[in-house]
Amino acid sequence: MQAENDGLIEHEMLLFLEQKPSEPSNSVAKPLPFERLTAGIAFKSQARLLKLPFDILDEIFKYLPHRSLPSFALTSRECCRLARGWQFTNVILDYSPNSWSLAHSLLAEANFVHGTTAQPARLPSIGPAVRQLTIRSAKEYMQQYHKILIWEPRDINKDRLSEMLERYQRYIRTIQLVLENSLPNIDTIIWADRLCFDDSAYQALFYSSAGHLALNEIEGDARINAHACTTVWPLRTLHLAAAEASFDFDGSHTQAVWNTIIRPSAPHLEALMWVTGRHSTNPWKFAVLRSTFPALRRLHLAGPGFAHASVYESLMSPDSRLRWLGVQETCVGRYLSQCGTLSSLESVTWFTQRAEGDEDFLSFLESNTHLKELYLRKALTIELLDNKILPLLGSRFSDITSLFLVGAGDVFEESSLELIGKIRTLEILHLSAGDQDYSFQWIVAHEAVRRHLSPLTKLKKLLFSRDVRTTASVSSSDDEDDASSLDSDGDTSSMNFGDNPNTDLDAIIAAVAHGTMLAPIHGQEAAAHPQPQQNQEQDDHSVDTDASGEAVSWNFPVTSRRPFSVTGSGIERSSLSRLLLRMRDEKLEQEAQAYFLAFETLEMVYIGRQAFDRGHDEITGVLWRNKRWADLEDLLPSMMRKLDV
Repeated sequence: MQAENDGLIEHEMLLFLEQKPSEPSNSVAKPLPFERLTAGIAFKSQARLLKLPFDILDEIFKYLPHRSLPSFALTSRECCRLARGWQFTNVILDYSPNSWSLAHSLLAEANFVHGTTAQPARLPSIGPAVRQLTIRSAKEYMQQYHKILIWEPRDINKDRLSEMLERYQRYIRTIQLVLENSLPNIDTIIWADRLCFDDSAYQALFYSSAGHLALNEIEGDARINAHACTTVWPLRTLHLAAAEASFDFDGSHTQAVWNTIIRPSAPHLEALMWVTGRHSTNPWKFAVLRSTFPALRRLHLAGPGFAHASVYESLMSPDSRLRWLGVQETCVGRYLSQCGTLSSLESVTWFTQRAEGDEDFLSFLESNTHLKELYLRKALTIELLDNKILPLLGSRFSDITSLFLVGAGDVFEESSLELIGKIRTLEILHLSAGDQDYSFQWIVAHEAVRRHLSPLTKLKKLLFSRDVRTTASVSSSDDEDDASSLDSDGDTSSMNFGDNPNTDLDAIIAAVAHGTMLAPIHGQEAAAHPQPQQNQEQDDHSVDTDASGEAVSWNFPVTSRRPFSVTGSGIERSSLSRLLLRMRDEKLEQEAQAYFLAFETLEMVYIGRQAFDRGHDEITGVLWRNKRWADLEDLLPSMMRKLDV
């Protein structure tokens, strides 16, 4: 039996080593105000700066570079206290030697090292300054310390694996003690490591003062004592993601998460993101006692969901006060199609779903025509858009102001644009088409967009994502449809330059300016640098006419066939790339200006991964360059916002 348990524990360690690295959190906690940080502590200093009121010092420290804080802390004890208030606001424990040292220092401050009483710290404490703690162990440090190859965890011998497990468990237990005893002002805990939510983990997290909790790769333990299911947990924000490798066939682990984390936090919970069983296709069949979530305003559900409606009835009943709902790869549509009107709901984000859930979603929309924001981040077919969704929005949604749509094809059809133009209340419109993962395929027909959307007289923000950034064709070919695109910043490897890879910079500028075909000009400069006889061949496109009507001889050397190999003119690839970037940016700005002329109320347009605002005196200005569509919450927090933990 002992050998079986050891094998199970070692298996858990292997699962941790094979865990995919989690995305770094964008959440950043604000430092504790100095007035609270120094509460109950005598704070006297002869320095004139430190005699200023605390609220003024708070403002001053906002402009102090973070790299200067260690030097500032060495000035005096009072300076050290203030500096630590900003140095240790956001702490990341990544299994590095510094993380071990910091964790033990925090325990020493609380006098909990090995159960003995430590000497009082001579320097101001670090613990009260910590507002956000992130546990994200870097496997590189494990590889460095344990002399293993983390990329091949299954090849690690049993003894080395046991040694790693023992040290990692000590590390986790140290962190749990820190959470329980050393961080009185902790506000946010982000646990990115795989976590088995047992009694010790529950005690550490529950008895911390954190109001925001994010747990990644969590596996619930049904053996947690009953105390965990009956005590109120005053969490305000909860982000839960089930372990990918969890074999939760009967839903017992998921039910344990509900009973020990979600339901105890019901009275105070304001935002919940719950990702369940991502590799399971069948909904869980267990039922729960109905709970009420009076403070819940934001709910995001992802995963197969639940066959029994008791969980959904608890989270989003018709009498709930829910304002934002996000649904992704879940069977919740069956409940939504029957739940009726959620009167408090203002915004819905519909992520990727199976096609069979479309009818359920349409039924839900028909019952909730009071929505103000609708973000359909699933690629929609032209039939679904033109025949069902857009006619419904245009005829019955009189309050909708924000809309996000993704076309299933490589283009956004003009018939859909015409129907969007009938939704006269829109103030924010975000359109996308083509591949939503890797490539950029959508070539926007901006003239058609402006024509069909002209009835939107209230439009303030217009966004295009996953659109191809194009420039004028730079080629010796007569094909006018051969447009050159520049999708990756500075990447010109996919540009089509026809049969002439040796392009002169001056000729490019002249050709773009005058709309002529492109080839290096043969003149005095060429005569001054004669080419070898074999490179003096005349091209078929070697005759053109300049502005004066006289015939001009075009001649260029034939050298390398590599794209942008311009050895004949001595131009480097980087120079050509910068030129094309400038040409592309100018074209984008021209398109943005055309939108501002077409829509009098328009304040911002996002096109080609650049944002433009109208600016003063009708001058278009660049707000951001090269912002990916996934980062648009910086531009439009109300549209692209995520759960803030």
